Amino acid sequence: MASTSTSTILPHDTKLELGSSSPIDDAVKPTTYVLNGTNIAPEDAPGQPLFRLAWDITSIPQKGSSVAFDNLDHGKPENEETHASGEPQVRRLFYLAHPADAKFRTDVPAYYITSASPEGLGNIGLEANKPRLKKMEFTVVLSPGRTASHKPLFDAQQRQLFSAKPKWAGNAYMWTDAEGREVAHEAGKAPQQKLVVAVPLEPRLRNALVAAWCLRLWHDTAESKEAKRDALERLTPAESVNEYNGKWVKKAGIVGVLGTLGGA
Repeated sequence: MASTSTSTILPHDTKLELGSSSPIDDAVKPTTYVLNGTNIAPEDAPGQPLFRLAWDITSIPQKGSSVAFDNLDHGKPENEETHASGEPQVRRLFYLAHPADAKFRTDVPAYYITSASPEGLGNIGLEANKPRLKKMEFTVVLSPGRTASHKPLFDAQQRQLFSAKPKWAGNAYMWTDAEGREVAHEAGKAPQQKLVVAVPLEPRLRNALVAAWCLRLWHDTAESKEAKRDALERLTPAESVNEYNGKWVKKAGIVGVLGTLGGA
């Protein structure tokens, strides 16, 4: 297992300055994030979610092929007159996507994230790999500077941002950076999944990590037998299935009778 570093982890080969402060000054301290429905909140402040998804990605039936990922700022608003009292300021960060025709496309991964603005790190892809006799492993790759409005969405040469592999003990995943340093690990169970971030992170990298974690959870749900069965049932209405089965039974009965007559 990779050792956990106490130094601030920063994105590689990207612009690090955020406003007038240095990334180290802005680093987000280690925090445990809890996904509960559509809200993602620090474990020690469940009433103040920091992120919000447009819909519950762990629910079945699935509600779409994309989902917005927002940041919720509970601090003092810049314009108190136009901001409703007690309402957090909402800032769109990402769009998580899983196209319905993903298996037939080569221009985008089956699961990916696009940045809503140029202020983010860039567009992010989730690559899934299933080693023999092992649980699924994931690699998170970055196309720096790309956003949802870019065409193509991804560079030909992408950079590894994170990896997520199952820990030896149990089924929880451990997240490491491109240099193999442990960044976070997963804990908890549905309906309250947890991401335990173990090191200080530059804010944009923290945002990307939490979004990538949500994308991995979405992958687990969408690729489950339950979700695929539900999708198949929705593509094939029960009435059509019953009608088809009825015709098949009648046909089988006729064939059986003819076979009996032929053998008489």
